[in-house]
Amino acid sequence: MGCSCSRETKDYEGLLQDGETLLPYSEFNADHMLEIHKRQLSKDHKFTEKSWNKIASDLKFDPYDKCKMFYESFKTKEGNFLGINLTVLSIMMSKGSIELKSRYIFELYDWEKTGFLKESSLENLISVMLDLAIEKFPLLCKSLKSNSELAEYISGLQVYKQKSLKKLSRDFLKDLGSLVAKESFTSFFTKECNRDMLTPTGLRLRTKDIGFNSRI
Repeated sequence: MGCSCSRETKDYEGLLQDGETLLPYSEFNADHMLEIHKRQLSKDHKFTEKSWNKIASDLKFDPYDKCKMFYESFKTKEGNFLGINLTVLSIMMSKGSIELKSRYIFELYDWEKTGFLKESSLENLISVMLDLAIEKFPLLCKSLKSNSELAEYISGLQVYKQKSLKKLSRDFLKDLGSLVAKESFTSFFTKECNRDMLTPTGLRLRTKDIGFNSRI
């Protein structure tokens, strides 16, 4: 497959960012997003349709108006919604500092409230964020079907998503070890070189670079 990852990405990312403005989260603080999503989570970290509709009502937002395909991609076979993924999404796209957002994501993943995250939880988090950036957010872009170069750019990122997951997980664990405390977790994300990891554009550009470097 020919990959557009090595081409100029500014225009592609601009189009993708335009699609992301359809989401309501930028009007709200990250702590509010954590609160209203977390209280609706079931024990298996899902939202029922009723719970999801309650969140949408709290946000005064109709998820099926302009973003139907996007939100339906979070639905399971049983008709529930991937609650953890939607909560991470809401925190990433809301108002707040990198430090606060990373703290809230840590608290979301610290199911047992031990104050630590295990290696498996860290890898799951990175996998969720990459899936949001590469698989989910492009569904908001109206140009995706008509713009063959943009579609090729996304396809190239999808090819290298697993390589990116392995590389980012390795970098993460190299810095923090296999059992991570909240302060260490937050410090990792607030480093200048890692701040982009809590943005969809930053994750896509990292994946592009990892894919490009793997071909050299």
